[in-house]
Amino acid sequence: MPAKTLLASVAAVVMTVGACGSSEPSAPYSVETAGEFTAVVSHNDLDGMDALFSGSVTRLSSGCFGIADSESEQVHLTVWPSGTKMSDDGDYLLLPGGVPVHEGVAIKGGGGLVPADSGELPEECGAKEVLVLHSVDIEK
Repeated sequence: MPAKTLLASVAAVVMTVGACGSSEPSAPYSVETAGEFTAVVSHNDLDGMDALFSGSVTRLSSGCFGIADSESEQVHLTVWPSGTKMSDDGDYLLLPGGVPVHEGVAIKGGGGLVPADSGELPEECGAKEVLVLHSVDIEK
């Protein structure tokens, strides 16, 4: 095989392999909407943020799902763990494993707070600080 043909073949393979990686979403989470309601869901399992949070599921005035912190009483826009889904009517969330969580339900989880400007979050949610959860359980 002539050197120019070999070089062109290698370049084509490199470009094809590089293009495969570009199918990843640009943001680390997706935004799900149903009716007037919005949920932000992580694309991957997050590690490294190990603060424990407890509170109740709520909606911000914008309709975005969040958590009302039981200690500080602050309401945080929440990035829910990978695998979380919103019901078709936006009335509740389905946690990974299919557990339904309605507004007002007490939950606990692991994660951390990050500034809202650290990613491409929906502006309509109007949050200054975001609670990013990697795990969630219903409090009993």
